[in-house]
Amino acid sequence: MALTVGIATLWPKDGQPVAAIMGPGQGFAQAAAVVGSAGGAIKAVGGWGGVVITDLTGPDGAHRLIKSGAWLVIDAAAAKGCFGL
Repeated sequence: MALTVGIATLWPKDGQPVAAIMGPGQGFAQAAAVVGSAGGAIKAVGGWGGVVITDLTGPDGAHRLIKSGAWLVIDAAAAKGCFGL
């Protein structure tokens, strides 16, 4: 049950911005390339350069970011508490 609640909290929501998280060792340059390839723009950068908030929204934006190379995509509001945004 707790795992389900946790996943639901992180899952991108319709109309809400998403955060893209790059893989280990990847920084801002990789994040910028991934977001640009997905057709988005960066709105904020996290404590690590490889974590960014984008203007892409919801599950569609998340899918586009993952397809472009993001390691993980979560709801931006959840990222703000976890990654120093």
